[in-house]
Amino acid sequence: MEPSRASVEKRKRIEAWLNPGMGCRALAHPQVAAVVQETMLKWDGDRYRLIAWCVMPNHVHAVLEPKASLSVILQSWKSFTGRWALARNAELGLGVPGRRFWMRETWDRYIRDERHFASVVAYIEANPVTAGLCGRPEDWRWSSASSRAGNTGYGTTSTLTNPRPSDGTGSTWDVVVSADASMTRSCPPSCNGAHEPRSSESSRR
Repeated sequence: MEPSRASVEKRKRIEAWLNPGMGCRALAHPQVAAVVQETMLKWDGDRYRLIAWCVMPNHVHAVLEPKASLSVILQSWKSFTGRWALARNAELGLGVPGRRFWMRETWDRYIRDERHFASVVAYIEANPVTAGLCGRPEDWRWSSASSRAGNTGYGTTSTLTNPRPSDGTGSTWDVVVSADASMTRSCPPSCNGAHEPRSSESSRR
């Protein structure tokens, strides 16, 4: 199942917009990031197999093998975490101006083969390093890399093996969920810059 040229270009544009930190950065608040991660992990092994993930300041990456409808899974994530965040908007200083936390659209792509799988996981887990948020993938608390390294307290819930059967009939997906683009780009005041990009010097340590 090869992606169309248009879908590939669209994906590149989306990532070019998200990676520098454009749009809403409410996920930069540590409590919000933790709730999003915990919500994804809650149904791991039940509704889906969560293989890799990363909660960035303005979007979330996940690689998963659904056992239910992918759209239903994503909507359940967005519904619970969105309500949680909006209910604490003032308390946490998130600065969300409206009544919607997540963008309606979600971007997903089918994992084609082992090479694509390895490339996607490596890209996702390197996202915080590329953005200058940390020095190593495992240093980013809200990610599968950190979980496997035992840094999050969640245990090693994911393994880097593609669950697709050898006959090629598996269903593994890479998804991106973004916070509402209508919101501010600035880091919430209460996060004290915890997720702001570090200087190039500190990132190399």
